[in-house]
Amino acid sequence: MEARNDLRLLTVKEACQLLNVSRSLLWKARKRGELRAVYLGRAVRFRLSDLEAWLEKKAADTLQR
Repeated sequence: MEARNDLRLLTVKEACQLLNVSRSLLWKARKRGELRAVYLGRAVRFRLSDLEAWLEKKAADTLQR
C-alpha cells in the first residue's frame, strides 16, 4: 500500500536530506511560519506535501527575481 504524500511524515533528518538543506535552515523556515511541523510527543515530523509545497514556492520566488 502506497502512502499518500499528504499523509507521509518525515523526520527532521529525512526532510533535510530530501531538500538538501541544513537542520538550521529547516528550523528557521518552521520558526518563520513557512513550514508546519507535526508534533508527536517530543518527536517532530514534517508532511511530505508541506515540504513539496514549500520547495515549489521557493522555486517560484527565485524565478520572479
